[in-house]
Amino acid sequence: MLSLRLAWLAHASLALYLATLLAVPRVQSALAGLTALLTAGAALAGYLERRGYLEPAGLPDPAPRCTSGRMCRDGPLAGMAIFLVPAAAWGLLVLVQVVIGMAPLKLGNQVIVTAFIVVIGLSDVPARVPDARRLLLPAAALGAIGAGGLAIWQSAVGQVLRPHGWLGASEIGTGAIKFGDLAAVLALLSLVLVLSARGWRYGLGIAGGAGGMIALGLSQTRGGLLGVLVALGALAVGLALARWKRREALVQRSARTAVVLALAFAAIGATTVSMQHRFAEIEPQLQRFQNGDYSISATGQRLALWQAAWRSGLAAPLTGVGLGGFERDLERQYASGEIPGELRILYRDPHNQYLYGFALAGVPGLVLMLAMFWGPVLVLTARVARGRDSPEVRAALVVAASFAGFALTDSMFDRQITIIAFFLLVAWLSRMAAGSRRHDPPP
Repeated sequence: MLSLRLAWLAHASLALYLATLLAVPRVQSALAGLTALLTAGAALAGYLERRGYLEPAGLPDPAPRCTSGRMCRDGPLAGMAIFLVPAAAWGLLVLVQVVIGMAPLKLGNQVIVTAFIVVIGLSDVPARVPDARRLLLPAAALGAIGAGGLAIWQSAVGQVLRPHGWLGASEIGTGAIKFGDLAAVLALLSLVLVLSARGWRYGLGIAGGAGGMIALGLSQTRGGLLGVLVALGALAVGLALARWKRREALVQRSARTAVVLALAFAAIGATTVSMQHRFAEIEPQLQRFQNGDYSISATGQRLALWQAAWRSGLAAPLTGVGLGGFERDLERQYASGEIPGELRILYRDPHNQYLYGFALAGVPGLVLMLAMFWGPVLVLTARVARGRDSPEVRAALVVAASFAGFALTDSMFDRQITIIAFFLLVAWLSRMAAGSRRHDPPP
Protein backbone atom coordinates (compact mmCIF):
# COMPACT_ATOMS: atom_id res chain seq x y z
CA MET A 1 0.00 0.00 0.00
CA LEU A 2 2.98 2.34 0.48
CA SER A 3 3.44 2.85 -3.26
CA LEU A 4 -0.21 3.87 -3.68
CA ARG A 5 -0.02 6.33 -0.79
CA LEU A 6 3.15 7.90 -2.19
CA ALA A 7 1.57 8.04 -5.65
CA TRP A 8 -1.38 9.97 -4.20
CA LEU A 9 1.02 12.34 -2.43
CA ALA A 10 2.95 12.90 -5.67
CA HIS A 11 -0.32 13.56 -7.46
CA ALA A 12 -1.37 16.04 -4.75
CA SER A 13 2.02 17.76 -4.93
CA LEU A 14 1.64 18.19 -8.69
CA ALA A 15 -1.89 19.53 -8.17
CA LEU A 16 -0.53 22.11 -5.72
CA TYR A 17 2.16 22.98 -8.28
CA LEU A 18 -0.55 23.72 -10.88
CA ALA A 19 -2.68 25.71 -8.44
CA THR A 20 0.26 27.94 -7.46
CA LEU A 21 2.11 28.02 -10.79
CA LEU A 22 1.49 31.73 -11.44
CA ALA A 23 -0.40 32.95 -8.38
CA VAL A 24 2.21 32.25 -5.67
CA PRO A 25 5.88 33.27 -6.06
CA ARG A 26 8.96 31.10 -5.55
CA VAL A 27 7.34 27.77 -4.80
CA GLN A 28 7.20 26.15 -8.24
CA SER A 29 10.65 24.57 -8.29
CA ALA A 30 10.28 23.32 -4.73
CA LEU A 31 6.92 21.69 -5.49
CA ALA A 32 8.27 20.16 -8.69
CA GLY A 33 11.20 18.77 -6.71
CA LEU A 34 8.85 17.36 -4.08
CA THR A 35 6.81 15.72 -6.84
CA ALA A 36 10.02 14.21 -8.18
CA LEU A 37 11.04 12.79 -4.82
CA LEU A 38 7.58 11.36 -4.12
CA THR A 39 7.42 9.83 -7.59
CA ALA A 40 10.81 8.18 -7.19
CA GLY A 41 9.76 6.91 -3.76
CA ALA A 42 6.49 5.52 -5.11
CA ALA A 43 8.32 3.80 -7.98
CA LEU A 44 10.82 2.23 -5.57
CA ALA A 45 8.05 1.13 -3.19
CA GLY A 46 6.15 -0.40 -6.09
CA TYR A 47 9.24 -2.38 -7.09
CA LEU A 48 9.71 -3.63 -3.52
CA GLU A 49 6.04 -4.62 -3.34
CA ARG A 50 6.30 -6.62 -6.54
CA ARG A 51 9.41 -8.35 -5.17
CA GLY A 52 7.59 -9.24 -1.96
CA TYR A 53 9.65 -7.05 0.39
CA LEU A 54 6.68 -4.80 1.20
CA GLU A 55 2.97 -5.44 1.58
CA PRO A 56 1.45 -5.36 -1.93
CA ALA A 57 -1.14 -2.76 -2.78
CA GLY A 58 -3.60 -5.42 -3.87
CA LEU A 59 -4.72 -3.35 -6.84
CA PRO A 60 -4.72 -4.26 -10.53
CA ASP A 61 -2.10 -2.83 -12.82
CA PRO A 62 -3.49 0.56 -13.92
CA ALA A 63 -2.00 0.14 -17.38
CA PRO A 64 -3.59 -2.17 -19.98
CA ARG A 65 -1.70 -5.36 -20.72
CA CYS A 66 -0.10 -5.82 -24.12
CA THR A 67 -2.05 -8.73 -25.61
CA SER A 68 -2.20 -7.86 -29.31
CA GLY A 69 -0.36 -5.92 -31.96
CA ARG A 70 -2.68 -2.94 -31.68
CA MET A 71 -2.56 -2.99 -27.88
CA CYS A 72 1.23 -3.11 -27.98
CA ARG A 73 1.32 -0.05 -30.22
CA ASP A 74 -0.95 1.79 -27.78
CA GLY A 75 0.75 0.47 -24.64
CA PRO A 76 2.29 2.71 -21.99
CA LEU A 77 5.90 2.47 -23.13
CA ALA A 78 5.00 2.72 -26.81
CA GLY A 79 2.91 5.83 -26.10
CA MET A 80 5.67 7.43 -24.03
CA ALA A 81 8.57 6.57 -26.34
CA ILE A 82 7.71 9.35 -28.78
CA PHE A 83 8.48 11.84 -25.99
CA LEU A 84 10.88 9.98 -23.71
CA VAL A 85 13.44 9.02 -26.35
CA PRO A 86 14.11 12.54 -27.73
CA ALA A 87 13.86 14.06 -24.24
CA ALA A 88 16.44 11.62 -22.87
CA ALA A 89 18.62 12.21 -25.93
CA TRP A 90 18.41 15.97 -25.35
CA GLY A 91 19.41 15.53 -21.72
CA LEU A 92 22.40 13.42 -22.81
CA LEU A 93 23.37 16.02 -25.44
CA VAL A 94 23.28 18.78 -22.80
CA LEU A 95 25.36 16.64 -20.44
CA VAL A 96 28.00 16.03 -23.10
CA GLN A 97 28.19 19.74 -23.94
CA VAL A 98 28.55 20.65 -20.26
CA VAL A 99 31.33 18.08 -19.81
CA ILE A 100 33.34 19.24 -22.85
CA GLY A 101 32.82 22.93 -22.06
CA MET A 102 30.39 23.87 -24.85
CA ALA A 103 27.64 24.66 -22.33
CA PRO A 104 27.69 26.36 -18.91
CA LEU A 105 27.33 24.24 -15.79
CA LYS A 106 24.00 25.90 -14.89
CA LEU A 107 22.34 24.08 -17.80
CA GLY A 108 22.81 20.88 -15.85
CA ASN A 109 19.32 21.52 -14.50
CA GLN A 110 17.99 20.32 -17.86
CA VAL A 111 19.86 17.04 -17.36
CA ILE A 112 18.24 16.58 -13.95
CA VAL A 113 14.76 17.38 -15.27
CA THR A 114 15.04 15.02 -18.24
CA ALA A 115 16.33 12.24 -15.98
CA PHE A 116 13.30 12.70 -13.77
CA ILE A 117 10.79 12.56 -16.63
CA VAL A 118 12.38 9.30 -17.79
CA VAL A 119 11.60 7.93 -14.33
CA ILE A 120 8.01 9.15 -14.71
CA GLY A 121 7.63 7.59 -18.14
CA LEU A 122 9.04 4.21 -17.16
CA SER A 123 7.04 3.99 -13.93
CA ASP A 124 3.31 3.59 -13.40
CA VAL A 125 3.16 6.25 -10.67
CA PRO A 126 1.05 8.85 -12.58
CA ALA A 127 -1.37 6.13 -13.67
CA ARG A 128 -1.87 4.91 -10.10
CA VAL A 129 -4.27 7.88 -9.71
CA PRO A 130 -5.95 7.51 -13.08
CA ASP A 131 -8.57 10.30 -13.16
CA ALA A 132 -7.17 13.78 -13.81
CA ARG A 133 -10.57 15.29 -12.99
CA ARG A 134 -10.14 14.47 -9.30
CA LEU A 135 -7.18 16.76 -8.54
CA LEU A 136 -5.06 17.94 -11.46
CA LEU A 137 -7.64 19.62 -13.68
CA PRO A 138 -9.46 21.41 -10.82
CA ALA A 139 -6.07 22.56 -9.51
CA ALA A 140 -5.18 23.94 -12.95
CA ALA A 141 -8.50 25.82 -13.01
CA LEU A 142 -7.74 27.32 -9.59
CA GLY A 143 -4.30 28.32 -10.85
CA ALA A 144 -5.85 29.97 -13.90
CA ILE A 145 -8.28 31.93 -11.72
CA GLY A 146 -5.36 33.08 -9.58
CA ALA A 147 -3.39 34.11 -12.68
CA GLY A 148 -6.34 36.10 -13.99
CA GLY A 149 -6.82 37.86 -10.66
CA LEU A 150 -3.11 38.70 -10.42
CA ALA A 151 -3.08 40.05 -13.98
CA ILE A 152 -6.14 42.24 -13.30
CA TRP A 153 -4.56 43.57 -10.08
CA GLN A 154 -1.25 44.43 -11.76
CA SER A 155 -3.01 46.06 -14.70
CA ALA A 156 -5.61 48.04 -12.75
CA VAL A 157 -3.80 48.86 -9.51
CA GLY A 158 -0.14 48.62 -10.45
CA GLN A 159 -0.65 50.24 -13.87
CA VAL A 160 1.58 47.56 -15.45
CA LEU A 161 1.17 47.75 -19.22
CA ARG A 162 1.81 44.01 -19.71
CA PRO A 163 1.27 42.12 -16.43
CA HIS A 164 4.03 39.62 -15.73
CA GLY A 165 2.91 38.19 -12.40
CA TRP A 166 5.86 37.33 -10.19
CA LEU A 167 8.14 36.52 -13.16
CA GLY A 168 9.97 39.84 -13.05
CA ALA A 169 10.85 42.70 -15.35
CA SER A 170 14.07 44.17 -16.71
CA GLU A 171 15.21 46.93 -19.03
CA ILE A 172 14.95 44.80 -22.18
CA GLY A 173 12.04 42.56 -21.35
CA THR A 174 9.64 41.18 -18.78
CA GLY A 175 8.22 37.86 -17.72
CA ALA A 176 4.97 38.75 -19.52
CA ILE A 177 5.60 36.25 -22.32
CA LYS A 178 6.15 33.32 -19.97
CA PHE A 179 3.29 34.51 -17.77
CA GLY A 180 0.92 34.57 -20.76
CA ASP A 181 2.14 31.20 -22.04
CA LEU A 182 1.63 29.42 -18.73
CA ALA A 183 -1.73 31.14 -18.16
CA ALA A 184 -2.76 29.75 -21.55
CA VAL A 185 -1.74 26.23 -20.48
CA LEU A 186 -3.87 26.53 -17.34
CA ALA A 187 -6.79 27.85 -19.39
CA LEU A 188 -6.54 24.90 -21.77
CA LEU A 189 -6.52 22.40 -18.91
CA SER A 190 -9.60 24.20 -17.56
CA LEU A 191 -11.27 23.68 -20.96
CA VAL A 192 -10.54 19.95 -20.73
CA LEU A 193 -12.28 19.99 -17.35
CA VAL A 194 -15.32 21.69 -18.93
CA LEU A 195 -15.40 19.06 -21.69
CA SER A 196 -15.01 16.15 -19.29
CA ALA A 197 -16.84 16.94 -16.04
CA ARG A 198 -20.17 17.89 -14.53
CA GLY A 199 -21.39 19.73 -11.44
CA TRP A 200 -19.09 22.05 -9.54
CA ARG A 201 -16.07 20.94 -11.57
CA TYR A 202 -17.84 22.11 -14.74
CA GLY A 203 -18.38 25.57 -13.26
CA LEU A 204 -14.81 25.66 -11.94
CA GLY A 205 -13.54 24.81 -15.42
CA ILE A 206 -15.48 27.70 -16.97
CA ALA A 207 -14.11 30.12 -14.37
CA GLY A 208 -10.58 28.80 -14.88
CA GLY A 209 -10.81 29.12 -18.65
CA ALA A 210 -11.99 32.72 -18.30
CA GLY A 211 -9.27 33.56 -15.78
CA GLY A 212 -6.52 32.08 -17.91
CA MET A 213 -7.68 33.87 -21.06
CA ILE A 214 -7.95 37.18 -19.16
CA ALA A 215 -4.34 36.75 -18.00
CA LEU A 216 -3.26 35.91 -21.55
CA GLY A 217 -5.08 38.91 -23.01
CA LEU A 218 -3.72 41.39 -20.47
CA SER A 219 -0.16 40.07 -20.86
CA GLN A 220 -0.44 40.80 -24.61
CA THR A 221 1.38 37.56 -25.44
CA ARG A 222 0.91 36.90 -29.15
CA GLY A 223 2.88 33.65 -29.02
CA GLY A 224 0.64 32.46 -26.20
CA LEU A 225 -2.42 33.04 -28.36
CA LEU A 226 -0.74 31.10 -31.17
CA GLY A 227 -0.16 28.20 -28.77
CA VAL A 228 -3.83 28.19 -27.77
CA LEU A 229 -4.88 28.07 -31.42
CA VAL A 230 -2.53 25.16 -32.12
CA ALA A 231 -3.82 23.25 -29.08
CA LEU A 232 -7.49 23.82 -29.85
CA GLY A 233 -6.90 23.01 -33.51
CA ALA A 234 -5.26 19.68 -32.64
CA LEU A 235 -8.04 18.81 -30.18
CA ALA A 236 -10.76 19.84 -32.63
CA VAL A 237 -9.23 17.75 -35.44
CA GLY A 238 -8.96 14.67 -33.25
CA LEU A 239 -12.50 15.03 -31.91
CA ALA A 240 -13.96 15.72 -35.36
CA LEU A 241 -12.34 12.59 -36.81
CA ALA A 242 -13.52 10.50 -33.87
CA ARG A 243 -17.07 11.83 -34.17
CA TRP A 244 -17.12 11.23 -37.91
CA LYS A 245 -16.06 7.61 -37.44
CA ARG A 246 -18.71 7.00 -34.75
CA ARG A 247 -21.30 9.57 -35.75
CA GLU A 248 -24.28 7.25 -35.27
CA ALA A 249 -23.71 7.05 -31.48
CA LEU A 250 -22.30 10.44 -30.58
CA VAL A 251 -24.58 13.12 -32.00
CA GLN A 252 -25.57 14.52 -28.60
CA ARG A 253 -22.02 14.47 -27.24
CA SER A 254 -20.74 16.07 -30.44
CA ALA A 255 -23.20 18.93 -30.03
CA ARG A 256 -21.98 19.64 -26.51
CA THR A 257 -18.35 19.47 -27.56
CA ALA A 258 -19.01 21.76 -30.52
CA VAL A 259 -20.69 24.34 -28.27
CA VAL A 260 -17.81 24.30 -25.78
CA LEU A 261 -15.18 24.59 -28.52
CA ALA A 262 -17.17 27.40 -30.15
CA LEU A 263 -17.15 29.28 -26.85
CA ALA A 264 -13.40 28.67 -26.55
CA PHE A 265 -12.75 30.10 -30.00
CA ALA A 266 -15.04 33.04 -29.15
CA ALA A 267 -12.87 33.70 -26.10
CA ILE A 268 -9.83 33.64 -28.38
CA GLY A 269 -11.54 36.17 -30.62
CA ALA A 270 -12.16 38.48 -27.67
CA THR A 271 -8.53 38.07 -26.56
CA THR A 272 -7.37 38.87 -30.09
CA VAL A 273 -9.37 42.10 -30.03
CA SER A 274 -7.63 43.11 -26.80
CA MET A 275 -4.28 42.56 -28.58
CA GLN A 276 -5.34 44.32 -31.75
CA HIS A 277 -2.70 47.00 -31.53
CA ARG A 278 0.00 44.36 -30.95
CA PHE A 279 -1.01 42.51 -34.11
CA ALA A 280 -1.34 45.78 -36.04
CA GLU A 281 2.31 46.54 -35.23
CA ILE A 282 3.62 43.46 -37.03
CA GLU A 283 3.26 44.56 -40.66
CA PRO A 284 4.80 48.06 -40.37
CA GLN A 285 7.63 46.72 -38.22
CA LEU A 286 8.27 44.00 -40.79
CA GLN A 287 8.28 46.50 -43.64
CA ARG A 288 10.73 48.79 -41.85
CA PHE A 289 13.09 45.91 -41.14
CA GLN A 290 13.00 44.70 -44.75
CA ASN A 291 13.67 48.24 -45.97
CA GLY A 292 16.82 48.51 -43.87
CA ASP A 293 15.35 50.52 -41.02
CA TYR A 294 16.82 48.72 -38.00
CA SER A 295 15.11 50.74 -35.30
CA ILE A 296 14.29 48.52 -32.33
CA SER A 297 10.98 46.68 -32.55
CA ALA A 298 9.63 43.32 -31.38
CA THR A 299 9.22 42.00 -34.93
CA GLY A 300 12.60 43.31 -36.06
CA GLN A 301 14.37 41.76 -33.09
CA ARG A 302 12.82 38.36 -33.76
CA LEU A 303 13.65 38.45 -37.47
CA ALA A 304 17.24 39.44 -36.72
CA LEU A 305 17.57 36.68 -34.11
CA TRP A 306 16.01 34.03 -36.36
CA GLN A 307 18.33 34.92 -39.23
CA ALA A 308 21.36 34.91 -36.92
CA ALA A 309 20.34 31.56 -35.42
CA TRP A 310 19.94 30.04 -38.89
CA ARG A 311 23.44 31.23 -39.83
CA SER A 312 24.82 29.80 -36.57
CA GLY A 313 23.34 26.41 -37.37
CA LEU A 314 24.67 26.47 -40.93
CA ALA A 315 28.13 27.38 -39.63
CA ALA A 316 28.27 24.19 -37.53
CA PRO A 317 25.51 21.86 -38.76
CA LEU A 318 26.70 18.80 -36.84
CA THR A 319 27.42 20.29 -33.41
CA GLY A 320 25.98 23.80 -33.43
CA VAL A 321 27.79 26.64 -31.70
CA GLY A 322 27.16 25.14 -28.25
CA LEU A 323 24.52 25.86 -25.65
CA GLY A 324 26.68 28.67 -24.32
CA GLY A 325 27.95 29.89 -27.67
CA PHE A 326 25.14 31.86 -29.31
CA GLU A 327 26.23 35.21 -27.86
CA ARG A 328 29.80 34.61 -29.05
CA ASP A 329 28.51 33.69 -32.49
CA LEU A 330 26.52 36.91 -32.65
CA GLU A 331 29.79 38.77 -32.07
CA ARG A 332 31.38 36.74 -34.89
CA GLN A 333 28.52 37.63 -37.22
CA TYR A 334 28.89 41.33 -36.35
CA ALA A 335 32.64 41.12 -37.05
CA SER A 336 32.11 39.35 -40.39
CA GLY A 337 29.44 41.80 -41.51
CA GLU A 338 26.69 39.17 -41.61
CA ILE A 339 24.82 41.35 -39.13
CA PRO A 340 24.86 45.06 -40.03
CA GLY A 341 26.61 47.19 -37.45
CA GLU A 342 23.62 49.52 -37.14
CA LEU A 343 21.35 46.61 -36.19
CA ARG A 344 21.32 46.42 -32.40
CA ILE A 345 20.24 42.98 -31.13
CA LEU A 346 19.09 43.18 -27.54
CA TYR A 347 18.56 39.52 -26.73
CA ARG A 348 20.92 36.58 -26.48
CA ASP A 349 18.65 33.66 -27.35
CA PRO A 350 16.97 32.91 -30.70
CA HIS A 351 13.36 33.43 -29.52
CA ASN A 352 12.38 30.24 -31.37
CA GLN A 353 12.88 26.85 -29.75
CA TYR A 354 13.44 25.01 -33.02
CA LEU A 355 16.10 27.47 -34.18
CA TYR A 356 17.48 27.30 -30.63
CA GLY A 357 18.11 23.60 -31.15
CA PHE A 358 19.57 24.12 -34.64
CA ALA A 359 21.87 27.01 -33.69
CA LEU A 360 23.12 25.56 -30.42
CA ALA A 361 23.24 21.84 -31.28
CA GLY A 362 23.08 21.63 -35.07
CA VAL A 363 20.86 19.28 -37.05
CA PRO A 364 20.65 16.79 -34.14
CA GLY A 365 19.33 19.58 -31.92
CA LEU A 366 16.72 20.61 -34.49
CA VAL A 367 15.55 17.01 -34.92
CA LEU A 368 15.25 16.53 -31.16
CA MET A 369 13.27 19.76 -30.78
CA LEU A 370 10.82 18.76 -33.52
CA ALA A 371 10.44 15.27 -32.05
CA MET A 372 9.96 16.47 -28.45
CA PHE A 373 7.45 19.18 -29.26
CA TRP A 374 5.48 17.71 -32.17
CA GLY A 375 5.82 13.94 -31.71
CA PRO A 376 3.41 13.81 -28.74
CA VAL A 377 0.98 16.11 -30.55
CA LEU A 378 0.72 13.78 -33.54
CA VAL A 379 0.45 10.62 -31.43
CA LEU A 380 -2.16 12.04 -29.05
CA THR A 381 -4.24 13.58 -31.85
CA ALA A 382 -4.26 10.20 -33.61
CA ARG A 383 -5.32 8.51 -30.38
CA VAL A 384 -8.27 10.89 -29.96
CA ALA A 385 -9.20 10.37 -33.61
CA ARG A 386 -9.23 6.58 -33.11
CA GLY A 387 -11.68 6.98 -30.26
CA ARG A 388 -9.18 5.95 -27.56
CA ASP A 389 -10.07 9.10 -25.68
CA SER A 390 -10.03 10.18 -22.04
CA PRO A 391 -9.64 13.42 -20.05
CA GLU A 392 -5.98 12.51 -19.57
CA VAL A 393 -5.41 12.14 -23.31
CA ARG A 394 -7.04 15.49 -23.94
CA ALA A 395 -5.04 17.16 -21.17
CA ALA A 396 -1.75 15.76 -22.48
CA LEU A 397 -2.68 16.81 -26.02
CA VAL A 398 -3.50 20.45 -25.24
CA VAL A 399 -0.38 20.87 -23.08
CA ALA A 400 1.97 19.35 -25.69
CA ALA A 401 0.34 21.23 -28.59
CA SER A 402 0.34 24.57 -26.79
CA PHE A 403 4.06 24.33 -26.01
CA ALA A 404 4.72 23.35 -29.65
CA GLY A 405 2.96 26.59 -30.62
CA PHE A 406 4.74 28.74 -28.03
CA ALA A 407 8.08 27.41 -29.30
CA LEU A 408 7.50 29.03 -32.70
CA THR A 409 8.06 32.54 -31.34
CA ASP A 410 9.91 32.05 -28.05
CA SER A 411 12.60 29.93 -26.43
CA MET A 412 11.07 27.57 -23.89
CA PHE A 413 14.41 26.57 -22.34
CA ASP A 414 15.63 30.03 -21.33
CA ARG A 415 13.80 30.03 -17.98
CA GLN A 416 13.56 27.30 -15.39
CA ILE A 417 9.81 27.79 -14.92
CA THR A 418 9.03 26.81 -18.52
CA ILE A 419 11.68 24.06 -18.67
CA ILE A 420 10.08 22.33 -15.69
CA ALA A 421 6.51 23.00 -16.83
CA PHE A 422 7.10 21.57 -20.29
CA PHE A 423 8.91 18.38 -19.31
CA LEU A 424 6.96 17.67 -16.12
CA LEU A 425 3.43 18.27 -17.44
CA VAL A 426 3.89 16.56 -20.80
CA ALA A 427 5.56 13.53 -19.20
CA TRP A 428 3.10 13.19 -16.32
CA LEU A 429 -0.07 13.68 -18.37
CA SER A 430 1.19 11.49 -21.22
CA ARG A 431 1.92 8.70 -18.74
CA MET A 432 -1.55 9.08 -17.26
CA ALA A 433 -2.99 8.97 -20.78
CA ALA A 434 -0.96 5.89 -21.67
CA GLY A 435 -2.26 4.06 -18.61
CA SER A 436 -5.87 5.16 -18.97
CA ARG A 437 -8.49 2.45 -19.29
CA ARG A 438 -11.27 4.83 -20.34
CA HIS A 439 -11.11 4.52 -24.09
CA ASP A 440 -14.66 5.79 -24.69
CA PRO A 441 -15.16 9.56 -24.95
CA PRO A 442 -15.86 11.10 -21.55
CA PRO A 443 -19.41 12.21 -20.69
